[in-house]
Amino acid sequence: MVFIKNENNIKQMKVSIIVPIYNAEKTLARSLDSILHQTYTNLEILLINDGSTDESGHICKNYSDRDKRIIYFDKDNQGVSSVREFGVRQATGEYLIHFDSDDWAEPQMITEMVAPATKNKADIVLTDYYVDYEQGESYQCQKPTGLEPLQVLHDLLNGRLHGATWNKLVRTSIYQQYDIHFPKNINYCEDVLMWVELLKHNVTIAYLPQAYYHYEYNFNLNSITRQYTLQTLEQRKNYIATLERTLDADVFGKTIIKNKLRIKFEVFERGLLNNKEFKALYPETNRYIFNMTTSIINRILLFLASKGLTRFTLNLYNLKNKA
Repeated sequence: MVFIKNENNIKQMKVSIIVPIYNAEKTLARSLDSILHQTYTNLEILLINDGSTDESGHICKNYSDRDKRIIYFDKDNQGVSSVREFGVRQATGEYLIHFDSDDWAEPQMITEMVAPATKNKADIVLTDYYVDYEQGESYQCQKPTGLEPLQVLHDLLNGRLHGATWNKLVRTSIYQQYDIHFPKNINYCEDVLMWVELLKHNVTIAYLPQAYYHYEYNFNLNSITRQYTLQTLEQRKNYIATLERTLDADVFGKTIIKNKLRIKFEVFERGLLNNKEFKALYPETNRYIFNMTTSIINRILLFLASKGLTRFTLNLYNLKNKA
């Protein structure tokens, strides 16, 4: 492994930053500038254009011409999961992290994350993050209930921790060591499904109680994660099916039920399915509806919808929210 020295005479191992890009011309320059302004300099920056139809490709090319640390790839559109997988296989850094092209990071982020990785010989370092709104920013604490891999996995699946890859620095070699891959043909919670595979193994995890990464809520508002169609529902169902195939039902059964109920409520409030279709959506979860953390009115409406009164209860739900 080759080290270089920074101005503080500290040896720097290489860190790979993977940036999936799709039609991000409005935000890409700021995101890339925040990477280039990192105080940690031994970076390999992998820009992967997933078939963008705007000016993203030209922006990437201009940046790659300016900085030799940037490696630019132009691919046909295959979805973010395929792009992340490609990036991991191309990465040559000792550690890697993913950045989204909508977001930005403070200059000291990589420097601060590498420190506990080196000191604790950690395979994974996770940090807090910010959500940026038009009105200001919100600090999101990501302290897990424990640092054991299965406990962190429980926290991810239960929503206590964000499943994103952009606030987690990972030792690159463990992807190969444990044959870890991003799922094919699933672009919803693809990062969570990767963590499901990785956190089944005996990896060392460190937590850094600081935030450096800024998730841009308004720019992400129109992303695939915010749109909800029948195709979106199929992605959700594929995600759940993968969890059921992968996880021990005795250990994670309640967690899977919670995820099914969350999807069921998302579908209900959007009026996506008719009475018959909604009644057939995860009927095994009906007896758990009243354990949900939403309001009692919402629980009653969801329960009635699950019994075939979907349209009637949706009208009541919409009236309630307008009041």
